[in-house]
Amino acid sequence: MNDIALRAKQSGINGYRFLSQHDLHILEPNLSKKVCAGLLVPDEAVIDPCLTPLTMVHEACRLGAKVLFSISNLSIPSWGLACT
Repeated sequence: MNDIALRAKQSGINGYRFLSQHDLHILEPNLSKKVCAGLLVPDEAVIDPCLTPLTMVHEACRLGAKVLFSISNLSIPSWGLACT
């Protein structure tokens, strides 16, 4: 965990602090009892790159969107934009 804190400091991330097992279980009571310490970085977040878009699709469907699979795209309009 010290290496994570060191990388945070080198990256200019401030405000992090080490948490004891007791402090961790106050913040997250459902954590495994095997967790012995943690590092709190309140200004940062970690997301799952696979779960996030899947969650967005589920929410869109819940709101009435229709998701199409196995659809061929015959053309992509450029709307006047050029890639160089």
